[in-house]
Amino acid sequence: MPSDVTTGIFTLAGTLTGACGTLAVSWLAARTQRMLALTARDHTVLDRQFAEHREYLLRLDRFMEASRALSVALPNSVADDLLETLYGDYIDMWGPYFEGRGGPELAGPAGLLDALIAMDGAVVAYAATVDQWWTLRRDDGDGADLVELQAEFGPECVNLRNVVFEQRSEYRDRAMELLGHRHLADDRHRSSAGVRRLWR
Repeated sequence: MPSDVTTGIFTLAGTLTGACGTLAVSWLAARTQRMLALTARDHTVLDRQFAEHREYLLRLDRFMEASRALSVALPNSVADDLLETLYGDYIDMWGPYFEGRGGPELAGPAGLLDALIAMDGAVVAYAATVDQWWTLRRDDGDGADLVELQAEFGPECVNLRNVVFEQRSEYRDRAMELLGHRHLADDRHRSSAGVRRLWR
């Protein structure tokens, strides 16, 4: 009889141990799946944020290049049709930049907002000066005093352009700090050189 009781106790203990082990394994598996799901979600968010800010910088660079071409032509005696073409290119690049400003603001993270606002303010101030220069040159036509307009707007455009690039660098560096380095730490498949090339 005692041997039957002992056998029963050991059987019960074995059953309880097996059940506890199964529960532990199930709990660990569920926890691991939850962590993997959260990590995948974080990677997706980071990818979207990174892509949004990268695209915003590309739109800005296209606009700045178009504005540079126009501001180089404005103080020179160039044909009206060429000026109109350059101004058309300038406006074509301004539209996507201006309309796309909300994307980075909504994409986050919040720590980038101040740098984003500062850079956008610099771009708007620069664009307003180029627009004013263009308007006066266009309205005066062939009678425009190119030297006088250059003296009035040329140095200011150069200074404001430099401010834009300074703000762009600060924005890019802040974005790399908040997105790029975390991205590099979380994603072992992405090389640091590859990520940095995107932000040059």
